[in-house]
Amino acid sequence: PALLGEDAEHEVVAALDRAAPEIDAALAEDDFERGLAAAAGLAPSLDRYFTDVLVMAEDSAVRGNRLRLLLDVRDIVGRLGDFSQLPL
Repeated sequence: PALLGEDAEHEVVAALDRAAPEIDAALAEDDFERGLAAAAGLAPSLDRYFTDVLVMAEDSAVRGNRLRLLLDVRDIVGRLGDFSQLPL
């Protein structure tokens, strides 16, 4: 948290904090549609993140923190399933 500098970073963290329990609750109730809706709710924050934040910052600690945040998104949304298995 100490390395979060941009408002957009804080916004993604807050969105994840809201989405994760909603996804978990939806999965516990076998409500995949509700889980997907919770994951889709991350889109505005992630759009802003990729617009406002230079993920590959020169500072390696900041860069690592930003990449870790994206891994957190992947891990939380990945609870819904392996999206790499969807045909394109």
